[in-house]
Amino acid sequence: MKDEAKCNCQHCSGHVSFPVEMVGQTISCPHCQLETMLFIPPADMTAPQSAPAKKGIPLVWWIFGSAALAFLLLFTFLAGFAFLQRSPGKNEQVSEPNLPNQTNQITVEPKQSSPQQTNLKPVDGAFGYKLGDKVSGEIDDYMPLRDTPPFDEFSIDRLSDGRICQITAMGIVEESDLYDCRKRLISVLTEKYGARGKMGAEKYALDLGGENYYFGTTDRVAYLAITDNQTNAFFHMDYYDVKLRAIYFDEQEVIRQKDEEDKKAALRKGL
Repeated sequence: MKDEAKCNCQHCSGHVSFPVEMVGQTISCPHCQLETMLFIPPADMTAPQSAPAKKGIPLVWWIFGSAALAFLLLFTFLAGFAFLQRSPGKNEQVSEPNLPNQTNQITVEPKQSSPQQTNLKPVDGAFGYKLGDKVSGEIDDYMPLRDTPPFDEFSIDRLSDGRICQITAMGIVEESDLYDCRKRLISVLTEKYGARGKMGAEKYALDLGGENYYFGTTDRVAYLAITDNQTNAFFHMDYYDVKLRAIYFDEQEVIRQKDEEDKKAALRKGL
């Protein structure tokens, strides 16, 4: 079994267990998902001192100790036997035990929930658009963004009735700017919506590889994916309403099937 050590996350102070050979490596904290460096606390680095060698006990002390122990046991037995034989008289009152006052009893505080599961707020929208609002007229597929690093452009997906179901933003930064952009973006999203772990069973959930983060509630979500190719880093951000986006995908599937049938009909007509 490999030796293990424990340290605290440098962001949320959560406990992290790891094999000692991973000291100095950087991992994603299992509690807050932020990067933290593994280290051994100073208290753990001190080697336990060897116990002093036991000295032999002279025989005379063994005899004396055994005799004293036998006498103590005999005295305890006789005292207990005399106590059991004694019963209170008719006029003798038996004192009640001195019970502690219930108001002074120690209560155990409930365990607080994990930091990434607290203060979750529903995502309302981004870039001047709100999820669920109806938008009329034509909208460009990709609209440019200014002064919103690391994102350069965004797009909007709507239902057939015009309601916004998803807002998507994308951007590319140089490898040297990856750490600062990621730290700043995660900090703002956590403060605004609250951070939580990656969802494992959500319908239509994306997984673009690399790093994946989820913010907000389970029905109004902000999803961030960061992919690094050692030269540039690609940032992909989705703000979406889970129910509306499910309707959107169903509508898109109907459109796709109709388009496929139209193509087959045209092919049959030509043949």
